[in-house]
Amino acid sequence: MFRTILFALLLALISLGSAQANEPQQQPQPRRGTATGLIPDYFGSDISVEIDFWNVGALNGDPALADATVVTECVNVNIHNEDGVVCEGVSLAGTFSGGPDGVITFETLTLQLRGGKYFEFVIPGVATHKIEVDNPEIFDPWLKKVDTRVRFSDLWGQVEISCPPDVEGSWDVAKLGMVIYAECHIKTGEDSGVILSFPDMTTFTLKPESEIVVPAPEGPESTLSLLAGDIWANVKSMVKNGTMKVRMSQAVAGIKGTTFVLTETGTKSTISVIEGEVDFESTATGKSVSVGEGESVSATSAGLSEKTLFDVEAEMAEWSEERTVIDDPNAVNEDEDEGDVEEESTAKPKKTPADTGSAAEGEGSSREESVDDSGGGNTALLVFGGIVVGAFIVGAVFLARRRKPAG
Repeated sequence: MFRTILFALLLALISLGSAQANEPQQQPQPRRGTATGLIPDYFGSDISVEIDFWNVGALNGDPALADATVVTECVNVNIHNEDGVVCEGVSLAGTFSGGPDGVITFETLTLQLRGGKYFEFVIPGVATHKIEVDNPEIFDPWLKKVDTRVRFSDLWGQVEISCPPDVEGSWDVAKLGMVIYAECHIKTGEDSGVILSFPDMTTFTLKPESEIVVPAPEGPESTLSLLAGDIWANVKSMVKNGTMKVRMSQAVAGIKGTTFVLTETGTKSTISVIEGEVDFESTATGKSVSVGEGESVSATSAGLSEKTLFDVEAEMAEWSEERTVIDDPNAVNEDEDEGDVEEESTAKPKKTPADTGSAAEGEGSSREESVDDSGGGNTALLVFGGIVVGAFIVGAVFLARRRKPAG
């Protein structure tokens, strides 16, 4: 009887911990949002801007919730301005990608949302204006800290991370083993880089002066945003359970198990496929093309370019050169001073992108330990359960001894 009760308690605790660990991430409720602002003194006039959108955007899967509009009106018009240009209001319809760092894409305009607080309204060659969101609380579900289970498996140079709600003014130094939450921004400085490892062994390598936004682990499809720079992606087993998309300023890349390179300049998005196949869709025209091994395609506000061929071996060599393996990290040139010697002696050996997959698998146990540490709630529950079961066993043994008849 005692063994049956003990077994039932252990089974209940294991089932409870497993259920909590596998609990699906709930999708935020659709809520309408607005953003308003004023662009002062543009060709002698002030321009009022009003943006209408849904917080979930395209993330919800309902095309109607991805619709967004922007309406501008000219106020305080000065028709006698020096340039002779008369201000005219416009009304545009576009699509919103969704979330606190989503992008609204119009035919001739792109508006980037920052932390659910404001849209960046860029007037090329003039200035960037902030159009404040009137009800930023609609993005609260995203701003709760959700562990993405993505980890830094290697980093070098200046690598920084910033997480909601203050993604503009709270940049911290990135460290190995730290938890990376949903919608966190990661950027690399000059002569710097980082390797990000996902739970399914997918890896992303960022070159210097690059910035990405790490997505929330929601459903079978995950969307990572490349804001600037270059990344090398080696996508693994997502082909089994779903897809990963990488959103850029001019295109979206849909991936299922492949290796590729993305380059983002802000006005031009380029993909070069090393291995496999990637669906590359223009955000301006909606047209897509399948890009295969050794092929490269670029996207601008005018749409997609023609496919071009590139040297895969040369591209791989360039990335390997970017991340040269240091066999002896203490070795330095004879003409370096003592300060350089000390700095070089503490440098971490770097791996090439070709080594990334095997390195990630080789470090699986250490990364799993880091991932498990992030699940504090489940760990605490199991520890508490262990204490309860232990106390139950001690009490049962004590009672059994007291009831034992005298010799």
